Amino acid sequence: MTNRIFKWWDDVQKWKEKFEKMFPSWFIESKEFQKAELAKLRSIIHSKTGKLSEEEKLSKKILQGYYNKFEREVYPTYSSRISARIGNYLQTVAKSLIERIRNMQADSKKAIAPSSSDVSKLLREFEQSKKLNTTTATRQAAKVTETETTKGKVIEFPKAALRNNGRKRRL
Repeated sequence: MTNRIFKWWDDVQKWKEKFEKMFPSWFIESKEFQKAELAKLRSIIHSKTGKLSEEEKLSKKILQGYYNKFEREVYPTYSSRISARIGNYLQTVAKSLIERIRNMQADSKKAIAPSSSDVSKLLREFEQSKKLNTTTATRQAAKVTETETTKGKVIEFPKAALRNNGRKRRL
């Protein structure tokens, strides 16, 4: 069984080496790059891994120690470390809240969207209602319901618009 923690840590080291080859050393030693590296290490430490083996638990503790040491280098004062941790916490809370809202919107769209069988049933009902002769009394009743309903308007089409020469309609 492979050690997932060391594999992810190795990916971070390869990422860092790639930037070391592309940019000068002052860029690698800059605070911005070190903060980016801290973010990658934080994502490894806080990732949901499921059940860890003994070796993976040990490597996660080692990585946590390296992260704490590296965090002290990037944020030398205690107050700056606290403020950075609070900022990271607020950022993760905001991301999870946004994700939860997106999931709720997607679920509500799925619940509201009619299924294909519902659409085909509505099309059949529309075609059958098109074949019926409408009288002035039914038109007046439709106008009365238009004013009484709160959900929407009843739209009347002229007979020429209802004729479609047997072609299917798209809603």
